[in-house]
Amino acid sequence: MNQALHPRGLWSLDALSPAHASTLLATAQAFKRAKSPAAPLKGKHLALLCEHTRGHTADVYTAAATGLGAQVTRIRPSASRLTESAELRDTARVLGRLYDAIECDGMSEALMLELSRAAAIPVSNVLMQEQHPTRLIADLMTMQEVGDCPAAELTMCVVGDEQAPWCQAWRQMAALTGVSVLAGRAELLAAQAERAGPGLAFVCDPQGLRCADGQPALLAVARDDARSVSLARRQVTNHRFVVQALLAHTL
Repeated sequence: MNQALHPRGLWSLDALSPAHASTLLATAQAFKRAKSPAAPLKGKHLALLCEHTRGHTADVYTAAATGLGAQVTRIRPSASRLTESAELRDTARVLGRLYDAIECDGMSEALMLELSRAAAIPVSNVLMQEQHPTRLIADLMTMQEVGDCPAAELTMCVVGDEQAPWCQAWRQMAALTGVSVLAGRAELLAAQAERAGPGLAFVCDPQGLRCADGQPALLAVARDDARSVSLARRQVTNHRFVVQALLAHTL
């Protein structure tokens, strides 16, 4: 990749920049168009710190990495004493010599920062939280595909209180990408979306349908048709491409 991104800038939406969001989205779209991308990570060995040996999100990360040619080893943090701060630095130094990057599942940012400093290799947390930048960028990628238009012409309707975490997350994405965000009760959103203009609106209900990886499923709603279409499967697929984009730009 021709532009390196610092992994710490991708740990949360608070740290994400518009340039990073645009770069990840463009690269993920390029990987998807390529269908069979080259193997830019061939020869790289990645550590996946995950307590559970099975899990859909961990499988997405593994598929993303191996799809670019890398090898992934799953390690239980508790078995490696990575949950104990006193033992973390020594273990991290060993991991830094054995692997080219580390993915953390369920680790606090404070421990991740200590791990990153001691291991001196890229550390990421794409499995850690629903509102992680890679997931919302994957949702934006899905919206652009279905709506066939740039982010500035898309409308996201988030069901719930404007101060709720999901609404705040999408407002952050709006500031980064230009997508329009409406929030409120479900019955009011349809009327608001109708006034926003023709075409499709997208609905995110954090208490509603879920994707296989736990992310709230998006619904595409045509403003001249009461029916809606779930985009859950496409969201999961696009998340894999966004994770590939993150790996390609940070390794």
